[in-house]
Amino acid sequence: MTHLNMQNKVQRFVDALVPWLFSLLFAFPCLPLQIANSLFIVFAFFVLISFSFKTVTSIRQKITRNLLIALPFIPYLIELLLHSGNHIVAFEFQKKLLFFTAPIVVGMYLSMYPLKPLKTYMYIFTASLLALTIYSLTILVWQHILFSPESYENGAYILRNSFEKISHLHPTYYSLFASVSILWIISEYSNKSNLIKFLLIASGLILFFQELFVAAKMPLTALAISSLFLIYRITPNRKKLLGIYALLILCIIILPFVVPSLKNRVYEVRTFVGPPQNYPNTVNDRRVIFDCGISTFLHNIWVGVGAGNSQIILNQCYAEKDFKKANTVPYNAHNQFLTLGINYGIVPLLLLIVTLAIYFKRTFSNPFATALMISCILVMFTESILERQWGVYFYVLFFLLIMNTPQGTAAVKDI
Repeated sequence: MTHLNMQNKVQRFVDALVPWLFSLLFAFPCLPLQIANSLFIVFAFFVLISFSFKTVTSIRQKITRNLLIALPFIPYLIELLLHSGNHIVAFEFQKKLLFFTAPIVVGMYLSMYPLKPLKTYMYIFTASLLALTIYSLTILVWQHILFSPESYENGAYILRNSFEKISHLHPTYYSLFASVSILWIISEYSNKSNLIKFLLIASGLILFFQELFVAAKMPLTALAISSLFLIYRITPNRKKLLGIYALLILCIIILPFVVPSLKNRVYEVRTFVGPPQNYPNTVNDRRVIFDCGISTFLHNIWVGVGAGNSQIILNQCYAEKDFKKANTVPYNAHNQFLTLGINYGIVPLLLLIVTLAIYFKRTFSNPFATALMISCILVMFTESILERQWGVYFYVLFFLLIMNTPQGTAAVKDI
């Protein structure tokens, strides 16, 4: 009897703890990578303990559905098995490990516990990002970086580099996360009390302020496009919609002239029409990177070159094009679709496109979830966002939510 009581106490403790651990995973933006990984390991450990106490049905269906997310990345596992001694291959697979473990662990979790409303995870995600933003802004001001004219030269290099060192997030990843939080705030705003509305507006403005100053071009473009889509979907009054659109378009026109980093980045786009050698900037760098990426992919379209060889082959192309920056920085293809195609050929690339199409179809009844998908897909065209673990955490956690909530995610009206 004593043993049974102890088992019941342990089970109640685990049942109370595990849902909170799952929710806390969405605080990953403000966590050091080692802490985020440790949190996932602890979550997985307690899920296994809980699973040992319960009789669970339909788990195979949940895990099978979740593993759809891993299909495009199976070649990383195959290459690891074939070249287990290659440290580059092992490192690349380590970054993708969550694709293979999270679908199983989350599938087990969801067979025992219901998902909380989307707002629970989004509040945690947004609060963690807001805390990181306030901390980073404070340090940038304290170090006299944010308002220093020199910080905005050369594509705001000093500001962007300092922000990354302080926040541990690359500006592109931060901007994608901030865009998602801003989109959620837009979708949430009309359903809240005046106090909550004020807090949401303040949070959104802080995130948007920081996103403007780090000036990652594609996430900002994705935010603009996704916002227009989201507002169209949630605003039935067409006169009001036209007024909001007019204000947004006015902001899009004015902001590049008043935000120094954004002005610098937009000017780089203008110089794209000139000869690359006359205008050394990030846009022309991207042109070289894209040319090498598409050339490498087309020459190895069927089976790719392998994750262990891709950087070497890209570096050879950069050297042929006299891209001197690549001598010190190992530039990947800066395109998630090209990166996967270069590594393993067209079949995994098509699998990624198919899985994204399935996710997109699944979200279409929910404006926020669809806007999230639009932002993520657009950023994939200019960044290999799954080549860093923060991108993998974002993709896996949010896309597993999409796959496991009816019609993508909880509808706005239900949040």
